[in-house]
Amino acid sequence: MKTIYTVIFAITILLSGVLQAQSLQILTLDDVDVSGTEQTYTGAVTDDFNTVEAHFKIKNTSGADIEVVVKKEYISIVEGTYNDFCWAGTCLTGPIMESSNMTVAAGAEQEDFDLHYHCQGIEGTTTIRYTAFDQANPTDSVDFLVNYVVGVNAIENLNGDVLISNVYPNPAKNTAKLDFNLQVNQKLQCDVYDMLGKLVYSESANGQGAIDIPVRKLPTGTYFCRLILDGELVETQKLMIQ
Repeated sequence: MKTIYTVIFAITILLSGVLQAQSLQILTLDDVDVSGTEQTYTGAVTDDFNTVEAHFKIKNTSGADIEVVVKKEYISIVEGTYNDFCWAGTCLTGPIMESSNMTVAAGAEQEDFDLHYHCQGIEGTTTIRYTAFDQANPTDSVDFLVNYVVGVNAIENLNGDVLISNVYPNPAKNTAKLDFNLQVNQKLQCDVYDMLGKLVYSESANGQGAIDIPVRKLPTGTYFCRLILDGELVETQKLMIQ
């Protein structure tokens, strides 16, 4: 029995060491840790060259220097669009999926991890996973998902800040989503209609957050999301359900 307990204890210690081995973090420039999360960035087809761009830094939390490599993996991509990411002083376009290495000193942060998405005038949602890893130990890694959501337009304020995103993913299979960033006392209502004008879903929310639209049980086809802000219709977005 002692032998069994000893083996279990040894395995536990070993697994604990593996779980604690992660030495990297992905941070926004405002020091928000987005490691292991899903981030969404919206744009409009009328935007200029960089439809959507985002900027991050990678932190080495270990006590030794690390040669950090970044790679991307396509989860879904809108045909006809292209994207690039920058790391180690180089921006890598299209088919180039992995960067060269850059030294990040022990306990230090390295900026210049930049993402760019170019819609080429095409609306839709592209999802990409980005992974940063130790070149000498690829299992020591961290990743996050990025959704690039591009529609005909997004609702913005006078400063150009997006208040209500385009619905995404689009087309949707299980759940469609709408992000919003409003004042606390502002009310957003999302009404979803089918092609016959029948209301199939409605939800209201205030302030900041997201509306999840369950579409799994709806027939495939074209639907319309009417967005009503403080009682006034501000936009109608088309939603495709697969």
